Amino acid sequence: RVGVPRMAGLNDGDSAPVATRSSAAGTTNGAHAQQVEFPMMTAERARMYQTAFEQLDTGNRRMVSGTACFGTFMQSGLSKGALKDIWDVVAGQSAELNGHQFIQCMYLIDWVKARGPGAVVPKALPAQFPPGDALALGGGQEQ
Repeated sequence: RVGVPRMAGLNDGDSAPVATRSSAAGTTNGAHAQQVEFPMMTAERARMYQTAFEQLDTGNRRMVSGTACFGTFMQSGLSKGALKDIWDVVAGQSAELNGHQFIQCMYLIDWVKARGPGAVVPKALPAQFPPGDALALGGGQEQ
């Protein structure tokens, strides 16, 4: 069974490096994009997410369905609404995730969990998300 790993620096009180990225979340009437801070993702964290993806990708298709991800994502303790918001910002109307998108979802799940009740999922993500140079593990920028 695949668990949702905790993010070092988010849940443990560690002081991880932080990358400030601009997100379109919360913009109204031409207001400037809100600044959202996303901690850098370590290679270790990316490997944990990649391992979870590989365990779900039983057909070695380099894609996993929403149904396959559901149990793993629900283990996070986030509401179905929050998980839907995360899916929507990462994958839109797609029924599947590639490796990079799965890593994005897992990162956002941990990011939202770390902020506690009432945390809001950004409405848009920066081009290089999550921050860190470990993205190659997730299959690149495939869509």
